[in-house]
Amino acid sequence: MNIALTNGVKDVYIGGDNLLSTPAVSALIRKLNEQHGQGHCFGGIVLSASHNPAGPEEDFGIKFNGSNGGPSFESVTEEIFSQSTVIS
Repeated sequence: MNIALTNGVKDVYIGGDNLLSTPAVSALIRKLNEQHGQGHCFGGIVLSASHNPAGPEEDFGIKFNGSNGGPSFESVTEEIFSQSTVIS
């Protein structure tokens, strides 16, 4: 959360007990954009064992849902990956 806030993210939503299902993340993104106007919520980060296997045991992944609540465009995820390669 601190990384998001220090990089200009204004609002961070975290589920109860730090859990929120992938469908709930999608629904929340859509609801926020319906209530506050399209583009209010750029997207959501989902930490999941069921998407994009990675990590030491290939049992964990990071998924980014776009502003429509669904999987993000490949161009966005490619840019996210590109930016992650320069983090030191």
